[in-house]
Amino acid sequence: MDQPTRRREVTAVEWARALLDRIQERDPETHALITITPDLALSDARRVDTARSRRALPLDGLPVVLKDNIDVAGIVTTAGSRFFERNFATEDARVVWKLRREGAVILGKANLHEFAFGVTTDNPFFGTCRNPWDPERIPGGSSGGSAVAIALDFCVGALGTDTGGSVRLPAAFTGVTGLRPTSGRISTRGVFPVCRSLDTVGPMSRSVSDLRRLLRSASGYDDLDPWAVRPSAALAAIDETVAVRGLKIGLPMSYFFDGMHPEIQQKIDEAVNVFRDLGFEIVEVEVADLHRANEMCSRLTLVEAFSLHEQRLREQPSFFGDDVRRRLSLAEGISSAEYVRITNYMMEWRRKLSRILAEKVDMLLTPMSRNVAPRIGELDSIAAATEYARYTRPWSLGNLPSLSIPCGVTRAGMPVGLQLAAAPWHEAQILCAAAAYQEVTNWHALRPRVGGK
Repeated sequence: MDQPTRRREVTAVEWARALLDRIQERDPETHALITITPDLALSDARRVDTARSRRALPLDGLPVVLKDNIDVAGIVTTAGSRFFERNFATEDARVVWKLRREGAVILGKANLHEFAFGVTTDNPFFGTCRNPWDPERIPGGSSGGSAVAIALDFCVGALGTDTGGSVRLPAAFTGVTGLRPTSGRISTRGVFPVCRSLDTVGPMSRSVSDLRRLLRSASGYDDLDPWAVRPSAALAAIDETVAVRGLKIGLPMSYFFDGMHPEIQQKIDEAVNVFRDLGFEIVEVEVADLHRANEMCSRLTLVEAFSLHEQRLREQPSFFGDDVRRRLSLAEGISSAEYVRITNYMMEWRRKLSRILAEKVDMLLTPMSRNVAPRIGELDSIAAATEYARYTRPWSLGNLPSLSIPCGVTRAGMPVGLQLAAAPWHEAQILCAAAAYQEVTNWHALRPRVGGK
């Protein structure tokens, strides 16, 4: 159903109640949410309905779910961990304050991989989050619950967080659209961290059009966030009128296209042809050192996450899930000297990617993974991160805004995603390219055949 039409036909309160009923009925199947917030949702919705008598708020009652490492005043923020089962937030995260001010209705807090440190969202404390396309498969992580909530139409928009791929992977595995924005565009104040050097808040939705609206409302400089960046007005804008015809899309064939499942290769090839028909110039491009960039991103995440949890690991190791405890322990051998080398490499890598995107192509297109979502328990957390974050980590380390969009479904009924990346602060460019793709395809509109109603 067309979302703007639905908003005109019903009040924000009616819409919120209908979705809360749907969540109550369906969420036990997938464990997408940790906390449902009916009182908050109806309060937000009443405020929207009251405002409509004077003016429409930009988000106009948009139903939103938040990953449960993002603070909402008076609501528990668990970060997916036993440590924070009763961690009531005292104020909204800055991004939540912005969304609610612009008319978002907060329906609940989404399940995630423990401490947002993994790609399966197989959470030992708050339930295994299941992929609605096949409940025996993972939804990806760490923002798995946010993606599942969108796939099952519990909400129209969601917020996740992305360090090495935690928005983009769940989006790809569940057939929705998810963006890792440029670091600093959206405030991370009030968001539980993983690796501050790489953490971002990322919007998710079914379509680029709704995602763009969410991004506009979420973005903005926060002078109380030490990681925020104040771009020029031109770069801060999220323009819908970027001319895409004639833009050059680069395909880094080595690394990203090695060992692809034939069905995924076919879907990516078909998508590339669609972009070509839309007027994009498609060229192969060499991006050297991707293996090392992937490894450096992994090690940077490990050492910063370990520093965050070192005291908890020493004092209460049994409070951690086994997979997160084992993964954090891998950082114990990384020295301070190596950390300096990693951060120096990160800056060199960013310069290298900036040159490619300034001199050779306007954006990069890659698969999101070389296989569909694995079955629950098929890989342990470390092996899953090694396999499925390898296509997202290089762009995280490079601070490239990166968008995952659906581009097909396999014969087994599992979604396939592709990734578009551009130079920092060029979100408008990839969003306009993706919007053009979604105007002539309907992959983003498909609902799960298993588990959906």
